[in-house]
Amino acid sequence: MDEQNVKNENKKELLNIYWFLLMVMAAVSLVNLLAISTDSMKAAAEDSVARQQLLYDKLKMEMSAFKAALSAKYKEHLEMLKTLPDTAPMDPKRMAEVVAAAVDKAPSPESFIKAEAKAAEPVNAEENTAEKAEKPAGFKVAESDEKAETEE
Repeated sequence: MDEQNVKNENKKELLNIYWFLLMVMAAVSLVNLLAISTDSMKAAAEDSVARQQLLYDKLKMEMSAFKAALSAKYKEHLEMLKTLPDTAPMDPKRMAEVVAAAVDKAPSPESFIKAEAKAAEPVNAEENTAEKAEKPAGFKVAESDEKAETEE
């Protein structure tokens, strides 16, 4: 049995060595994995910073273009304002009418209906024919060049 005890002890030692080697290999794998993870995280962080810098630079360029366009529009509007007169020449009576006008109030619809009703009222037939006989229809045109010259 002595031999068998020695064999068993040798097996136990071999198993212990295997376990030790297995643990060392696992530790080395873990260290390699951590190193890879660290490198990957560092590369991802650097990529993220580079992308953010590109976005920031693009935003600065767009802001500069917007500012230039806005400034150009502002100058264009100033030029338009310079073409407008500073004052509106108007007689005092007309100015008073303009100031007193209530243009922001809408007229009542009834005022238009009453005006249409007055315009649509039939006029006395006798008055109507007498007016037509006195006033010729259409535009007033000189009857002849000779009459126009004699009147001058």
